[in-house]
Amino acid sequence: MLQAIQQLTDEQWQQSFTIGQSELTIVDYFVELINHDVHHFSQLQKAIQV
Repeated sequence: MLQAIQQLTDEQWQQSFTIGQSELTIVDYFVELINHDVHHFSQLQKAIQV
């Protein structure tokens, strides 16, 4: 996957696609994915500190 991501052109990063009823770009998708993972990482950190 990393190799595929590294080969994307600037134009491809801005390409739109649809998931369900939502239209987003590849950039949007990865930003949302990262934010989602950061949220769960924060939850894990809080659980470990208990």
